[in-house]
Amino acid sequence: MADRLVTGDVMGQRWGRRVRWGGLVVGLMVAGVFLYSHPPMPPSPRVFRNQAGVIVPGYSLNGTLAYPSKNDVAQVVQALNSRAQAVLDGDRAAFLSTVDSSHRSFYGRQEKAWANTRQLPLASLSFAYDGVVEPDVPLRTATFLARVITTYRLAGYDTTPVQVEDGFSFVKRHGTWKLAGVGDADGQFTQGLPVPWEGSSIDTYGDGDYLAVVDRGRLSLARRIVALCHEGNRDDARLLGLENTRPTVVLATSHAGSFKKVTGPDAEAITYPLTGPGGITAGWRVMVNPHDVDQVAASTVVLPHELTHLATQDYLAYLPSWLAEGSAEYVGWHTRGGLPAAMRARGYRSRRELTDKLPSSSTFYGQDVQLNYVEAMALVSWIERHRGTSSVLSLMRAYADASGWNLSYDADTATPQILHQVLAMTPASLASAAQAELNSAIPKT
Repeated sequence: MADRLVTGDVMGQRWGRRVRWGGLVVGLMVAGVFLYSHPPMPPSPRVFRNQAGVIVPGYSLNGTLAYPSKNDVAQVVQALNSRAQAVLDGDRAAFLSTVDSSHRSFYGRQEKAWANTRQLPLASLSFAYDGVVEPDVPLRTATFLARVITTYRLAGYDTTPVQVEDGFSFVKRHGTWKLAGVGDADGQFTQGLPVPWEGSSIDTYGDGDYLAVVDRGRLSLARRIVALCHEGNRDDARLLGLENTRPTVVLATSHAGSFKKVTGPDAEAITYPLTGPGGITAGWRVMVNPHDVDQVAASTVVLPHELTHLATQDYLAYLPSWLAEGSAEYVGWHTRGGLPAAMRARGYRSRRELTDKLPSSSTFYGQDVQLNYVEAMALVSWIERHRGTSSVLSLMRAYADASGWNLSYDADTATPQILHQVLAMTPASLASAAQAELNSAIPKT
């Protein structure tokens, strides 16, 4: 884990990415749902580069229909409704009856998807047709590409239904449209977030506070993940005076899903909210990099770090990066070797002089990111050790209060006033204290 932590920036870049793509995720997930009886007007035909033909919306070069008829749309809507109802009724035959059985590989994946729905506490599920998708790439067969809104709620973990926008594909078999693809049918929904039943076969373990979704046959791993989440939450309560009260689903399977679409390939885990109708936060997910599941489960740092972000979520959007990430690092490493262990893991061994300025939020995840992380942890460690545990939480509350809970608030600009108010210090004096903290923790060689 330590090697990955250094070279891949295990928990690096997460908060910056959360800020950057958070708005995009919200916008994506709350897209309006339209009645199928009022399909959008067909856009102009498109000619693809290096292609001889014109592709009309919803179909391929081999398609014969210029635009889906009301009957086409009605069949697709019925198939979507039957699929959702079959899951809620536990009717496997009805679920698979909507799938193109001649496409054996996809049919097999849908058999897995059906089995996966049995592992999840689905309280509600529906699919809504939201118009035709114009293909971004030429398709080999006559295919009806439909924009679909999936709405679901996991009982005990999602407070309201979650909405996911995606592109489903249908092919006509014996006069009937059958499902031939789910989950970004032609690559257009590049920021799509996954639904937990698609992908590899899963097992789950949950206790009402945390639900771990893992590969089939790995229940011991799921129990380990849930235990780590509770351990991190206990550390947050003890060290920061905060607890995560949001039931959370941890996705930790080997299925790549959309991990690389919402974060960089080197992060080991990322925490994000899901939204439902009206943009209301519906639930919380921690997604583990599918290539690092075993490393994350073996680590005693990664998930506690993520739980700190969950516990401080009420303040997180208003904090400077050094305080947000420094607090998560502090909790993650506090009983696991502290600052010296974190410095070794991030490969920081020098006595390089720091500036008299605190790390900037705008550049925190760019150049010198490893140094920024250890400096941030040093700052929080010094505050906790010399001003008391409550001072860290007092800083968080002061930033949130000063912002007026406005997401466009510039935390770095407010830092001098807030440090004076809470700690009676200047940014330069706090940075100097962090330098001394780092120097005392440099690993001895």
